[in-house]
Amino acid sequence: MLSSISFRISTAFFSRSSNSASVIHPSYIAYCILNCYNSPMKWGSNLLERQSLADTVYSNIKDLILTRKIKGGERILEDTVAKSFGVSRTPIREALRKLEKYGLVKIYPHKYAEVIKLEPRDRVHLMEVREPMDILAIQLLAPKATEEVFEKLKVRAEECMAAADSGDVAACIETASLFHMEIAKLTGNPFLYDMAQNLDVKVQLLRILTFVSLDEIRESARQHISIAQAIRERNTDKAVSLMRNHLGSFYNKGEIRD
Repeated sequence: MLSSISFRISTAFFSRSSNSASVIHPSYIAYCILNCYNSPMKWGSNLLERQSLADTVYSNIKDLILTRKIKGGERILEDTVAKSFGVSRTPIREALRKLEKYGLVKIYPHKYAEVIKLEPRDRVHLMEVREPMDILAIQLLAPKATEEVFEKLKVRAEECMAAADSGDVAACIETASLFHMEIAKLTGNPFLYDMAQNLDVKVQLLRILTFVSLDEIRESARQHISIAQAIRERNTDKAVSLMRNHLGSFYNKGEIRD
């Protein structure tokens, strides 16, 4: 999920390796994370008590990737990042392993971690997994949908519509993911929800890398409301059809940018 934290960017934190591959200077990541600690309005004084250093590093590097402040193909050096914090490499290694598990980086042991770079074919691969997963979620949820289920989905759909109306693309991406995640969660199937969570971060990354207009974003938000209404009616076939059209309108449009 995209964080609401705003990071100040300085090109002084970036460097280039001899083979021209982008390398993220450890001071840049340290700056972003430590800057969060110095923001009591957003994080509070008891952050260290609530969140381990490894989780903090993970959350912030993930946000930097999903907001394209760290781009695909750029490298994160484990040892130098650890040294910049004056801590062991263990929490840094744990954070990078978690990022690799969720498909945002690839770790080259004893060398570095590299942020993944989505290729055009990855859109097809994601669709092959995402569509049947979302369809299954609807098939499990719609027959037992209650008014409470509808209200929860309606809230998510309206959040997405509000973000679209405001022109906030980042918020649109976040709220759109929340809508789909809510459907999976409401099925009550923990394994389906876990798989949806693992896939979600790649879907968000694909959305960020895909060119779409604000009009298309608004239309996508309206489709969420229609899907929620069909689930409310316990009309499984209608909800499935709407979801297929909804997913197809995204995966079949736009171009992946660098």
